[in-house]
Amino acid sequence: MKVSLATRYGVIFALLAALIGSAVMLVNFYYLERYSQESTSFAQQQLTAVMEKQLINDAEIVTETIANNIDVSVYNLDFSEMYRQLSFLNQEGDVLYAFIYDSDYRIIHDNTAEAVRFGQPVRPWLPDTVPRDFSEYTQKRGRFVHVGRYITAGGERIGMLNVAISYTGAEEDIRQFTAGLASKSLTLQKQITTWLLVLISVGLLVAGIAVFIFSRRLLSPLRALAEYCRRYADGDKNMVFLLKRDDEIGQLAEALEEMRTAIALSQSKIEALAYQDPLTLLPNRRHFNRAIEDMISTSRERRRSAAVVFIDLDRFKEVNDTVGHVLGDQLLKDAAQRLMHCLRDLEGHYLNKPEFYLARLGGDEFVLLVQNYSDKAYLRTIAERILANFKAPFTMDEHRFSLSASVGITLYPDNANNAIDLLKQADIAMYDVKSSGRHGYRFYDERMDVDVAHDLMIRTDILEALTTGQLVLVYQPIVNLKTGGTEGAEALIRWNHPKKGLMNPASFIPLLEKSELIVPLTLWVLRQACYDLKHALLPLKPDFKLSVNVSGKATEDEMVRHEVTELMQRYEIPLNCLHVELTETSLMENLGTCTRTLQAWNDAGADIWVDDFGTGYSSLNYLHQLPINGLKIDRSFVEGMDDPASLRIVETIINLASALHLEIVAEGIETAEQHKTLKRLGSHCGQGYLFSRPIPLDEFKACLVAEVERTNETS
Repeated sequence: MKVSLATRYGVIFALLAALIGSAVMLVNFYYLERYSQESTSFAQQQLTAVMEKQLINDAEIVTETIANNIDVSVYNLDFSEMYRQLSFLNQEGDVLYAFIYDSDYRIIHDNTAEAVRFGQPVRPWLPDTVPRDFSEYTQKRGRFVHVGRYITAGGERIGMLNVAISYTGAEEDIRQFTAGLASKSLTLQKQITTWLLVLISVGLLVAGIAVFIFSRRLLSPLRALAEYCRRYADGDKNMVFLLKRDDEIGQLAEALEEMRTAIALSQSKIEALAYQDPLTLLPNRRHFNRAIEDMISTSRERRRSAAVVFIDLDRFKEVNDTVGHVLGDQLLKDAAQRLMHCLRDLEGHYLNKPEFYLARLGGDEFVLLVQNYSDKAYLRTIAERILANFKAPFTMDEHRFSLSASVGITLYPDNANNAIDLLKQADIAMYDVKSSGRHGYRFYDERMDVDVAHDLMIRTDILEALTTGQLVLVYQPIVNLKTGGTEGAEALIRWNHPKKGLMNPASFIPLLEKSELIVPLTLWVLRQACYDLKHALLPLKPDFKLSVNVSGKATEDEMVRHEVTELMQRYEIPLNCLHVELTETSLMENLGTCTRTLQAWNDAGADIWVDDFGTGYSSLNYLHQLPINGLKIDRSFVEGMDDPASLRIVETIINLASALHLEIVAEGIETAEQHKTLKRLGSHCGQGYLFSRPIPLDEFKACLVAEVERTNETS
């Protein structure tokens, strides 16, 4: 049976009240009050310090983990993956803000699904106390922990992750605990005081002595708990807050022990998150960084070679975009299982047992460390086995996906002798495979650095170009071959690079089409072209037709899908005056996503044209599947019309268009003979250097004005 402190001390004070004196009672009551306040205050301070230290550490680990896992999506500007990674912050506490920005302090992601502040300066959104020199930091200000960590890719700092997290739940626990502690102490004081006042007439002197003695005994457990808190704050994680008491102080000790256990459990979960990929259960980037350093150290001591094998799944983003992240995550799990089975098979087939270490760096990237291998041929075998493991389709929820992999390999110490360079080189070799068509493997070569540096420069500088006026549109007239009049023009992009000068689109568009950067570039071209059409060209010629090139891959993006319809409505562009051009190849590669998008654009009043017709897929089935309004004959056929075979191809295309009631524009007309031949064959319009090179808008307007004036004079 549990007996309360009030009952125990009440019986004692009743027996000793005759000896208590009023003066001694008051003195002892003063010490009781003082001891109670000091112990409560001390316990509160110690617990607050412990919790604050632990929560700051938790915030740093979570921020570093996300910064390590998000590098690939930042590098590729994969906004959906960035948003998914940032969503883990909400599991830790209240998030005041979370920004990813580059070294120019421009926002890459703002923890919103639409990334609405993309490209904006980040400084106005950060507290004044945050460092302004692009450095890592940790601050605790008020309710929030502010943390900034670098985001790196291949050893290069490509951005910064800044977050502010409030652990209001933990603060509320501390407040409730201290309030309960104070309430318990106050209750005990009131009970003791009541009994002392009742018994003062019996014996103040004896009561005073008794109060002094028993108050010390009452507060000694609280002092013990305060000492336990101090030792726990100093790092003694084995401390136990249990006391062998069956009263309220024993209950308080049990509550403290429950809190300590909960903190330990939370910390163990955070440590697991910090070193293990929660999806595939493979080691994550943080653990890999330790493993590669250990591999280098071991290989150096034993004078053995080692290799880093970088594995990236091809076209994995298309899976996420098609069926969503849930099935995409399941595919990553299955891919990890295949890789592990492959390595187990390889270990069993060699007497000289190789040592493997497989980790997931993030996204669809895996890395394999290989030690104790025999020769370079063995590494080729590993790469070929990995590629072969992805030949069989992945089946999930009645969906079948065929994926391949790109593999890059670098050697220690032949190529590099440190972790940063080894990972960077393996990544470069993998990227070289991607650039060459995917599904293969390649060993690192120093010559790859030049190509990668160029690609990285283009992908980095294009973001600045979009916001600083480096991009311009030029216009090449589209001429009626019978009348010689200008019926429209094709808008062509040029990049006035601050270092490389005026760059032709062929030098940067193919690279951007391999990344998410093609989307903002396409949006810029559409908006600028429609603005020029509305304000500069239609006022001169109400039926003017402007052609704009759009990447087939960009049609997958939701913003691009809606942009054409919105621009047609915003600028009140007449029907059939905006021509959207897609190449034959990009149409076929993105047929599934193109159909609905092109139909919506056509319904909004835009014409759909096939650019470079005749150079892509031989199947013409898509001409009646898609809402096609016209074909552009590729310049290679026009240039080769001296050859009877090319001439027959041009004639066939013109006849095909006529049979399908499609318009025709011939590209690349440079001679009067070509003009004459195309006119004879029935081509309606053409463009090329015979009529004009692509020229700036002001110059094009001047030519159009002169033509309109001549037409008015003759009429």
